[in-house]
Amino acid sequence: MIDLRACIPVALGWIVLVVVLSVPAGAAGVAGAAIGVAVVAGGAAGVLARSVSGRRRRWAERCAVLLLAAAFVGAVCGSVAVKAAVRSPPSLVEAAEGSAPVVLDGSVTARSEPETGRATMRVDEATTRIGMTRGEVPVLLLGLPAEAPELDVGDRVVVRARLTATAAGDSVAFLARATDVSVVSRASGVVGWADALRAGFRSRAGGLPGDGGALLPGLAIGDTSAVDESLEAAMKGASLTHLTAVSGANCAVVVALVLALGLQLRIPRLVRLGAAAAVLALFVVLVTPEPSVLRAAVMALVAIVLVAAGRPVRPLPLLAVAVGVLLLVDPWLAREYGFALSVLATAGLVVLAGPLARLFARVVPEPVAVALAVPFAAQLACQPLLITLSPSIPVHGLAANVLAEPAAPVATVLGLLACLVGPVWPGGAAVVAAAAWVPAAWIGAVARFCSSLPGRALPWPAEGWSVALLALLVLLVAGVVLTTPYRRSRRVAVVGLLVVAVPTASVVTGSAVGRTLSFPADWSVIQCSTFPVE
Repeated sequence: MIDLRACIPVALGWIVLVVVLSVPAGAAGVAGAAIGVAVVAGGAAGVLARSVSGRRRRWAERCAVLLLAAAFVGAVCGSVAVKAAVRSPPSLVEAAEGSAPVVLDGSVTARSEPETGRATMRVDEATTRIGMTRGEVPVLLLGLPAEAPELDVGDRVVVRARLTATAAGDSVAFLARATDVSVVSRASGVVGWADALRAGFRSRAGGLPGDGGALLPGLAIGDTSAVDESLEAAMKGASLTHLTAVSGANCAVVVALVLALGLQLRIPRLVRLGAAAAVLALFVVLVTPEPSVLRAAVMALVAIVLVAAGRPVRPLPLLAVAVGVLLLVDPWLAREYGFALSVLATAGLVVLAGPLARLFARVVPEPVAVALAVPFAAQLACQPLLITLSPSIPVHGLAANVLAEPAAPVATVLGLLACLVGPVWPGGAAVVAAAAWVPAAWIGAVARFCSSLPGRALPWPAEGWSVALLALLVLLVAGVVLTTPYRRSRRVAVVGLLVVAVPTASVVTGSAVGRTLSFPADWSVIQCSTFPVE
């Protein structure tokens, strides 16, 4: 039985956040009144869940879930109301509307990209013609001058720029066209240590040939700057984009290695757990806190705390708690594709991977069944959202993931080891990096091969009704997988799936065949537009 009690409040809060963040920032201030609702509803839920017993217990638990949902909705809306004014100070909004020059003082949060001239920063102080404003304003720097110094995470910079306000709900509050960039100080402490390690590993991996050298920094430390357009297209075409950079799975690998090593060394349990938490924190700093990494790190941290307290760890409630914490801290994550895909993939693995593996094990050996079930569960859960990014369903994605996924942890662990060993033993680091290149090159080769196969994707419209239809198909497949065999619920789910899937598959397949027959294989279609010349 799937425990959804923690998931329902978080899911409702997420949906409300998507709507609230879609309106202009000023309207989000209305959500401030929801803080009172959150306090009252949360208190009532706690009292109700503990005070009622006996036959009314189940009814009380359902009411408590609804009250907790109201509490969480109020809390996240209140968080938006509090943070919106800090993210978009009136003086910067006015400067953006008038395209007035501003001076931004803050720290870099994402490394500059020489190819695109972009970087992101958190502005702590901004000077306009009105005066100085303090806050925590996320800004995307565009058009960095060619002579601008290379910026890394944690560097303190002063930027002269002109601002443009972003759309409501964007992860950054302003776009800044930089005219001058100066570095006040380079990152120091742990962040500076991480910058130096990343730079050394980038240089070492840059000497490795082919796709393996380009993919290895992303797999090990989340740096995708060496991935060119051709390789990126191949990874996307093979549904292997999640292997281009560090993902949440890497956090699990790191924590598992630390715990296993501590167990072999017979280190006391609490010390092992503390060491795992510390190494996890350093890993997040090293690879930079991307949304999927944050999700996995919070999940791992909560799991460590529960184990230390002797409490059971249940994956789905654990995921809900992690998502809830992150949405409270940063509500704008609710509209981040990377965060949503990470959560959906994890939910798919938690809910569907086990039942799918048991189902596949009826016809193939168990190891093969597990290897098929894991990518299939993640792909199934993410597909309705992926359609909005790429209007097609990958045909060879499952095979590509089965072939490439086993190589990813090997490349990650060896790459991290090479990164850490580099400053103290360059020769050993070069050997380990060369060993890590092998699985990384294999992933690149799989991507190239699978993306070159004919019929790699079925076209699927990205309109609202088609996304809803695909979501319905996913729910019906999940119903078939999760219901008990030979029961009425299973028969209903199977019939419903057939009723929806058969005509849908006929239309999609017919459309793909018609498109293929309508255009010769060697044709390219180009649409040109003309613009008046002033």
